[in-house]
Amino acid sequence: MIEMQLEGVRVELPTNQPIVLLRERDGERYLPIWIGASEAAAIALSLQGVQT
Repeated sequence: MIEMQLEGVRVELPTNQPIVLLRERDGERYLPIWIGASEAAAIALSLQGVQT
């Protein structure tokens, strides 16, 4: 199993689809996971320390 860490929440262009971007802890590969807008907003707020 490969350990991943959260790189952040991004918006893919030109579709404006939000993604969670994971990166290998000890590597250079990335794993994008497409998510919904409300999930992206909740994750982004949590990363900024805002309680919902």
